[in-house]
Amino acid sequence: MKTKNTKNDTTNTSISDKVNGKQRLTPIYSDFPTVIPHVERVADFVKFAQWFATPRASRKQKTQKDFAESIRVSQDTLTDWKHHQYFWPLAQDFIKEWVKERIPDVIEGLYCNACGEGKAKDVETFLRLGLMGTDAKKIKNTK
Repeated sequence: MKTKNTKNDTTNTSISDKVNGKQRLTPIYSDFPTVIPHVERVADFVKFAQWFATPRASRKQKTQKDFAESIRVSQDTLTDWKHHQYFWPLAQDFIKEWVKERIPDVIEGLYCNACGEGKAKDVETFLRLGLMGTDAKKIKNTK
Protein backbone atom coordinates (compact mmCIF):
# COMPACT_ATOMS: atom_id res chain seq x y z
CA MET A 1 0.00 0.00 0.00
CA LYS A 2 2.39 2.62 -1.19
CA THR A 3 1.35 6.21 -1.05
CA LYS A 4 4.48 7.71 -2.49
CA ASN A 5 7.22 6.18 -4.56
CA THR A 6 10.12 8.26 -5.71
CA LYS A 7 13.72 7.34 -6.25
CA ASN A 8 14.66 8.35 -2.70
CA ASP A 9 11.38 8.07 -0.79
CA THR A 10 8.90 5.22 -0.34
CA THR A 11 6.19 5.77 2.24
CA ASN A 12 3.80 2.98 3.19
CA THR A 13 0.38 3.37 4.71
CA SER A 14 -0.32 1.54 7.94
CA ILE A 15 -0.95 -2.17 8.03
CA SER A 16 -3.90 -1.21 10.23
CA ASP A 17 -5.76 -0.61 6.95
CA LYS A 18 -5.96 -4.40 6.69
CA VAL A 19 -7.48 -4.60 10.15
CA ASN A 20 -9.89 -1.76 9.49
CA GLY A 21 -11.49 -3.44 6.49
CA LYS A 22 -9.56 -2.12 3.50
CA GLN A 23 -8.18 -4.81 1.22
CA ARG A 24 -5.29 -5.18 -1.20
CA LEU A 25 -5.60 -7.50 -4.15
CA THR A 26 -2.01 -8.72 -4.11
CA PRO A 27 -0.05 -8.40 -0.89
CA ILE A 28 3.70 -8.14 -1.38
CA TYR A 29 6.47 -7.51 1.12
CA SER A 30 6.82 -3.86 0.08
CA ASP A 31 3.13 -3.35 0.96
CA PHE A 32 3.88 -3.71 4.64
CA PRO A 33 5.34 -0.99 6.80
CA THR A 34 8.81 -1.21 8.20
CA VAL A 35 7.36 -0.68 11.67
CA ILE A 36 4.62 -2.76 13.25
CA PRO A 37 3.82 -1.82 16.85
CA HIS A 38 5.49 -4.15 19.36
CA VAL A 39 7.31 -6.17 16.67
CA GLU A 40 11.04 -5.70 16.32
CA ARG A 41 11.59 -8.16 13.46
CA VAL A 42 8.97 -7.09 10.95
CA ALA A 43 10.39 -9.07 8.00
CA ASP A 44 10.35 -12.26 10.09
CA PHE A 45 6.83 -11.45 11.34
CA VAL A 46 5.66 -11.22 7.70
CA LYS A 47 7.56 -14.42 6.78
CA PHE A 48 5.89 -16.20 9.68
CA ALA A 49 2.44 -15.07 8.57
CA GLN A 50 3.22 -16.34 5.07
CA TRP A 51 4.58 -19.65 6.40
CA PHE A 52 1.54 -20.04 8.64
CA ALA A 53 -0.80 -19.40 5.68
CA THR A 54 0.93 -22.05 3.56
CA PRO A 55 -0.70 -25.50 3.74
CA ARG A 56 1.34 -27.87 5.91
CA ALA A 57 2.20 -30.23 3.05
CA SER A 58 3.74 -27.33 1.10
CA ARG A 59 5.85 -25.88 3.91
CA LYS A 60 9.64 -26.16 3.78
CA GLN A 61 9.80 -26.14 7.58
CA LYS A 62 7.09 -28.57 8.64
CA THR A 63 6.67 -27.46 12.26
CA GLN A 64 6.50 -24.17 14.09
CA LYS A 65 9.60 -25.28 16.01
CA ASP A 66 11.51 -25.78 12.75
CA PHE A 67 10.36 -22.40 11.46
CA ALA A 68 11.40 -20.70 14.71
CA GLU A 69 14.86 -22.23 14.40
CA SER A 70 15.14 -21.15 10.75
CA ILE A 71 14.66 -17.48 11.66
CA ARG A 72 16.45 -17.84 15.01
CA VAL A 73 13.64 -16.92 17.38
CA SER A 74 11.98 -18.88 20.17
CA GLN A 75 8.69 -20.67 19.69
CA ASP A 76 7.26 -18.33 22.33
CA THR A 77 7.97 -15.39 20.01
CA LEU A 78 5.93 -17.04 17.27
CA THR A 79 3.12 -17.71 19.71
CA ASP A 80 3.19 -14.05 20.75
CA TRP A 81 3.11 -13.01 17.09
CA LYS A 82 0.01 -15.14 16.51
CA HIS A 83 -1.73 -13.06 19.19
CA HIS A 84 -0.69 -9.76 17.58
CA GLN A 85 -3.61 -7.79 16.12
CA TYR A 86 -1.99 -7.60 12.67
CA PHE A 87 -1.05 -11.29 12.36
CA TRP A 88 -4.40 -12.79 11.31
CA PRO A 89 -5.31 -10.15 8.71
CA LEU A 90 -1.86 -10.59 7.22
CA ALA A 91 -2.10 -14.40 7.24
CA GLN A 92 -5.57 -14.17 5.64
CA ASP A 93 -4.13 -12.06 2.81
CA PHE A 94 -1.51 -14.72 2.15
CA ILE A 95 -4.15 -17.48 2.24
CA LYS A 96 -6.31 -15.60 -0.28
CA GLU A 97 -3.33 -15.22 -2.62
CA TRP A 98 -2.42 -18.89 -2.28
CA VAL A 99 -5.97 -19.88 -3.20
CA LYS A 100 -6.23 -17.41 -6.11
CA GLU A 101 -3.03 -18.72 -7.64
CA ARG A 102 -4.45 -22.25 -7.72
CA ILE A 103 -7.94 -21.57 -9.09
CA PRO A 104 -7.01 -22.41 -12.70
CA ASP A 105 -5.63 -25.80 -11.58
CA VAL A 106 -8.79 -26.54 -9.60
CA ILE A 107 -10.95 -25.64 -12.59
CA GLU A 108 -8.85 -27.92 -14.80
CA GLY A 109 -9.26 -30.77 -12.31
CA LEU A 110 -12.98 -30.14 -12.14
CA TYR A 111 -13.15 -30.16 -15.94
CA CYS A 112 -11.23 -33.46 -16.12
CA ASN A 113 -13.57 -35.00 -13.54
CA ALA A 114 -16.66 -33.72 -15.36
CA CYS A 115 -15.42 -35.10 -18.69
CA GLY A 116 -14.05 -38.34 -17.27
CA GLU A 117 -16.39 -40.12 -14.92
CA GLY A 118 -18.92 -37.35 -15.37
CA LYS A 119 -20.21 -37.29 -11.80
CA ALA A 120 -23.29 -35.08 -11.72
CA LYS A 121 -21.94 -32.76 -9.01
CA ASP A 122 -18.68 -32.15 -10.94
CA VAL A 123 -20.56 -31.43 -14.16
CA GLU A 124 -22.99 -29.11 -12.37
CA THR A 125 -20.19 -27.22 -10.58
CA PHE A 126 -18.19 -26.85 -13.79
CA LEU A 127 -21.21 -25.55 -15.70
CA ARG A 128 -22.02 -23.09 -12.90
CA LEU A 129 -18.46 -21.75 -13.10
CA GLY A 130 -18.86 -21.33 -16.85
CA LEU A 131 -22.01 -19.31 -16.30
CA MET A 132 -20.52 -16.95 -13.70
CA GLY A 133 -21.98 -13.51 -14.18
CA THR A 134 -25.04 -14.91 -15.94
CA ASP A 135 -28.40 -13.96 -14.46
CA ALA A 136 -29.66 -16.94 -12.46
CA LYS A 137 -33.30 -16.13 -13.36
CA LYS A 138 -32.54 -16.52 -17.06
CA ILE A 139 -30.98 -19.92 -16.42
CA LYS A 140 -34.02 -21.12 -14.42
CA ASN A 141 -36.38 -19.99 -17.19
CA THR A 142 -34.60 -22.15 -19.76
CA LYS A 143 -35.40 -25.38 -17.87
